[in-house]
Amino acid sequence: MYWPTSAARALTVNGAGSPTHPTIAIARSRSGAYWASLTAASLTIWSTRPCQIVAAVHRTQLSIDEYGANTALSFKYDGSAIIIETDASYILLYDIMFTPGASGSGSTSSIYSYTPSSGAGTKSAKKESYAPTPTALRGAFQPEAGELVGSSTTGVGAELSKGGLGGNAPNEVVEISFRLVLRIDAGLSCALPTDSYMLVSTLSPPAIQAIPWPGQENAAAKTTVQNSLISEERVISLVHSRAMNTYIWITEDGRAHSAGLTMDIKRPTWRGKCFYGAPNRSESENLVPACKATINARFSLLTVGLEDGTLRVYTYRSPTKKPLFSHNLSIRSSLRSTASFLKTGKVTSLAWTSDGYALAVGWEHGWAVWSTYGKLMASSFRDDWATASKHFSDAFMFGVNSLFWGPCNSELFILSSSKSKDDKPVDVDRQLFALPFARSAVAGQHSPDNTRYAFVQLDDAVLVYRGSDQPDMSIINPESDVWSHIKIPQAYLALHWPIRYASISNDGRLIAVAGRRGLTHYSAVNGRWKRYQLASQEAGFSVRGGLQWYQHVLIAACDAGGENQLRLYSRDLDLDNSQLLHLETLPSPIVLTSLFDNSLLVYTADNTFYHFLIVITKDAIKLELCGSITFEGVVGEPSRVRGMSWMIPKQQQVYGNPADDLIVATVIFLIDGKLVLLRPRQTSGDDYEEVAYDMQILADRIEYYWTHLQGIGSLENSLWGYDGHGIKLWLDALTIEQVESTDDGESGGLADRDSDSVKPGLVEGSVPHAEADEGDRDFEYKTIQERAYMPLDFYPLCVAMEKGIIIGIEPETSVKKNMDFTMFRSSTNTHLFLQHVLRHHLQLGQLEEAVKFGWHYAGLTYFAHALEILLHSVLEDEADYIQQRESPPALSESAQSKSLGASDTTPSSSTNGTHFQDVSFTSTASSTTRLRIDTDVFDSDEPRLQVLPNVIAFLQQFSPYLSVVVGCARKTEVARWKYLFAAAGEPKELFDRCLELDELNVAASYLLVLHTLEPPEESTLYSAKLLQRAMERSDWRLCRDLMRFLSSVDEDGQALAMAVQQAGILQGVDWSKRDPDKAAATIQKVGTERTEILPKAGTNGTQPSRGAGGATLFPWRHTGGGLALSLGQVGLRGGSNWGPTSPASLATSPPGTERSRKTSFGILSAPGTLSSPAPTTPASASGSLTPTGNDEERRSASPRRAPSPNHLSRLDDVEEEAGG
Repeated sequence: MYWPTSAARALTVNGAGSPTHPTIAIARSRSGAYWASLTAASLTIWSTRPCQIVAAVHRTQLSIDEYGANTALSFKYDGSAIIIETDASYILLYDIMFTPGASGSGSTSSIYSYTPSSGAGTKSAKKESYAPTPTALRGAFQPEAGELVGSSTTGVGAELSKGGLGGNAPNEVVEISFRLVLRIDAGLSCALPTDSYMLVSTLSPPAIQAIPWPGQENAAAKTTVQNSLISEERVISLVHSRAMNTYIWITEDGRAHSAGLTMDIKRPTWRGKCFYGAPNRSESENLVPACKATINARFSLLTVGLEDGTLRVYTYRSPTKKPLFSHNLSIRSSLRSTASFLKTGKVTSLAWTSDGYALAVGWEHGWAVWSTYGKLMASSFRDDWATASKHFSDAFMFGVNSLFWGPCNSELFILSSSKSKDDKPVDVDRQLFALPFARSAVAGQHSPDNTRYAFVQLDDAVLVYRGSDQPDMSIINPESDVWSHIKIPQAYLALHWPIRYASISNDGRLIAVAGRRGLTHYSAVNGRWKRYQLASQEAGFSVRGGLQWYQHVLIAACDAGGENQLRLYSRDLDLDNSQLLHLETLPSPIVLTSLFDNSLLVYTADNTFYHFLIVITKDAIKLELCGSITFEGVVGEPSRVRGMSWMIPKQQQVYGNPADDLIVATVIFLIDGKLVLLRPRQTSGDDYEEVAYDMQILADRIEYYWTHLQGIGSLENSLWGYDGHGIKLWLDALTIEQVESTDDGESGGLADRDSDSVKPGLVEGSVPHAEADEGDRDFEYKTIQERAYMPLDFYPLCVAMEKGIIIGIEPETSVKKNMDFTMFRSSTNTHLFLQHVLRHHLQLGQLEEAVKFGWHYAGLTYFAHALEILLHSVLEDEADYIQQRESPPALSESAQSKSLGASDTTPSSSTNGTHFQDVSFTSTASSTTRLRIDTDVFDSDEPRLQVLPNVIAFLQQFSPYLSVVVGCARKTEVARWKYLFAAAGEPKELFDRCLELDELNVAASYLLVLHTLEPPEESTLYSAKLLQRAMERSDWRLCRDLMRFLSSVDEDGQALAMAVQQAGILQGVDWSKRDPDKAAATIQKVGTERTEILPKAGTNGTQPSRGAGGATLFPWRHTGGGLALSLGQVGLRGGSNWGPTSPASLATSPPGTERSRKTSFGILSAPGTLSSPAPTTPASASGSLTPTGNDEERRSASPRRAPSPNHLSRLDDVEEEAGG
């Protein structure tokens, strides 16, 4: 859901003197408004916007000698203090103080303005100011996004101080004040600041000390030894999540523990469990040590980074239960490669986005970003660094020391390694970088309209995918420019950056965004934005809970001075509080909003679900409360609800009262990564409106989902969920079968599905013994098998239902010699989903449903391609299954088909009593190999062998049926043909059917199959039949291609001569009844085309001709006999001697014939399993061959060779010659 864009910005440590030490650590405040960098001797505070140094402190050499050099730093939770660890086991405490600027409210502070030494406001002798005034600067330079945050005249910026969201850099002066030094006598291992105390891990003895902050009264406790969790092992890393009240300890032996701290006046208590590594030391000998950890509170995930560069992700359940293993993250498995350049080194830093949708990982030799459940969105590893510029300056691409996400995750701040790729010291002033990121708008607001469109949010703009409005070919063309780029007003960004919410309307024409304060909306019809005219009104509220469009009405969930409101704005009116259409107040903060038709769903922090109906009258538009339900006991923590929607039964939609929808609706929640269905069940009481819910968990590890209530055909009420590797599809979620809960150790359904075992990130590495043998591994629920699973190689953004495709993003990186930086970009990718839905129906024998569904998409340009994918996938699965089931001891038929021409092989008869129809095709040695077609193969009762007949029956209902079958045959192995044509019918019958339907080009495609399966005289008959029909239709291009094909499959030209003769063309035709010019052109074409396929004059006839791409076209030896026979029968160049030297005589052409030397005609692609032919035995070079009355003698005189992909003209891909 996050991917890098543009290029990284290098941050230079200027204004604080030239750095003499490399930066060793960086850390951000809770809000990200400020962050700090640390060297061995200095501390520097930066503002995020504008990104510049606002304060710094440099330690003297005496201080370093006494207390040790700096090693690590951390912000206090509220941002009011920083603790620094030293290598001499001291902790230095600095207070961070925020004071108003020297200038008045709304003006630029003195620290951002140049003040002459003679004093502010002094002027030169010419009465000119030494420096521009702040007012003049603001008039000349437009402020960037976030640079005026908090400068509103209302004083709302007070919330920004001391780590508040945004940061008031222009109006606040930041000062660093030294507070005190703590000496850790037991030795300092690591430290972690929390709200009430500093947690300090000591070395000897191993212990965790809780030290109250200076000046804190009523401190709960001071020291607790960690014996309740571990013994004799030092804690080398501490991580804390305030939202989950959970800690992760990493001990010196490489194990990871989840822990909770209960502070008591008598004795503080640690409780937790070891979740990575065996508790018994002897069982952990082969354990890869853990070195870093982090917590994703939004998805309840614990992540552990290992020294081998891999990561392990666990699902946190409760303090009394052991976290369950979820999935692995590995750069090798994500890239599906074991290349040598994928050497990461150990994990050095981990950082989740604030919304939990992306994980940034830093290694000793690079970095990467993954989505929540394992989709690799970016990485620095590539094998073409040799093409990079010699002055390449993006040092973070070769190693990372630390990283963190900026406000609203719009940027990733990176501290590069202190050593370059070749182990040379890096430029200490080129270590800090800010890499911009794009994200799907769903990350900020999960709503139906945001999932309907590919809607992308940048730092200062939004992108909307408009491909759904384009023709079919534009939407699948990656080079089509189908993205609409809409810039957010700079004046709004300067005050209210970062953008938290972005929403798009149902028709994609209206857009609204909201930052820290206020909102602004846009219309694609006139291209205009609307903003509040009064700054005080804009700054008086913030959007909390999302934005929704209902036609031209914008519904905003707001927090206005502590009051929770639902506001209705009209796009046609000015943004002003006096122009509100409606205002609704709620008792609790709003977590989520969602809109379905005219029903507004609101979920609040007190676990209450509201249903509002949008009522339109003649004079007003208002919200009418229809009902509310509390989910207390069903949803544990409202803040962890990621998405919300509902489904209404069809009967209720048609006949029911909308006010009663809440009683019968099936509610869908995405809680953490679990997709939950809540089915209504009326209680046995007399109260009709009292409803209980049965909970079902459809799937785990879901990042986000779509619902399509008005889907096409069987996709109505469908549910789509993305799990980090592919999309799971449930058709008609209202009818999903009930699955009872279990704790018998089986997860059932999805968790045990075979496809999970092959997903990237789930197969690499072994599970430690403690995880495989957990005593408390109790599965609390069963998941429900999806109807279809669609693996994807890109990140999906939306489903274009009318187009039958899934649209997504594939990030890319570019490194060039003429650029000294890396360019990050993304490309649009698509995936057809039609074949997956159709296969589901056909597997269940639902032919009628499949046909109805297919007819909705039959008009798409690429519909035939989807059908071919469907047929190929089913054929491949079932044919390979039969081949594995039979598993003959002799050479498999697939291997036999690959060795055609090398020897004569005849497979033994089957012993299962089935009947076979023999279809032969010619091998190189002029004998035949039998391709057995089992006509009774579908009589089996095995369900796996019943889908292909259903697919064929389905395809027969659509016009591309014949082309789909032959297209599939030509793209698969010959060994599968017997199974394909046993279901689809004999190839010659399909060929005749093409002629009946006048589909001559499709019939031409069947010639390759017939040439492979039928004896030569029969395949020539079919060629002649098609040639005759093409002449009747005046399809001269097809005639030319057929002659080339016949010439390519028979070196002596006899096949061409027989076909021309059997077609009855050019002989016995009364040309007087035809146009003489056309007749002459036809004769000229035949003569000219024959010259095209001969070697050029002066070349050795034994050398193969080659096309422009170097491919062998026709590697036969010309003896002239077949050519003489062919041209003699058509009355051209009669009496000429076409011996080995006769090609030179082509310099003189027949009267009225223009000589042609072109050789760049198409190549007919044969099945990939056919091998290249062995060298053919040359015929006699003494003169022309004369035909005999015996076909067998002719074949013996001219050995026939097996077809090869190198010398078969592709009939349907030949480039038409000029004037042909």
